[in-house]
Amino acid sequence: MHQIGSSLGTAVSGSGLSAALALTLPRRLDDAAITGPSADSIAEATQQSAGSSIAQLREQGGNGPFGEQTGAVVQALSEGVTNAAQWSLVAATAFLALGFVGALRVCRAAAHNSNEAKA
Repeated sequence: MHQIGSSLGTAVSGSGLSAALALTLPRRLDDAAITGPSADSIAEATQQSAGSSIAQLREQGGNGPFGEQTGAVVQALSEGVTNAAQWSLVAATAFLALGFVGALRVCRAAAHNSNEAKA
């Protein structure tokens, strides 16, 4: 049962991060006035790589596809990934709390059943 919970927790956390990235990255790029197909493409690449594409873009600097705007793009993507990670952690914490409440209920039910069996 522990292995199932761990697997589900990882899946939920990863799904939460992916969903949050899909929401936060385009918004952050839009806030930085980075729009169009290239913005959509870098947002998708960042989401698919879970943020590792930011380092590659940073290394390219002004020679990258965004030229002088590369710094602003890197900043927007970094903020988007940070926000997505925060939301993913909130979701994971909520599921952890639900699991804790469920464990307490199972413990209480087991104690109740044990008391009935003794009576």
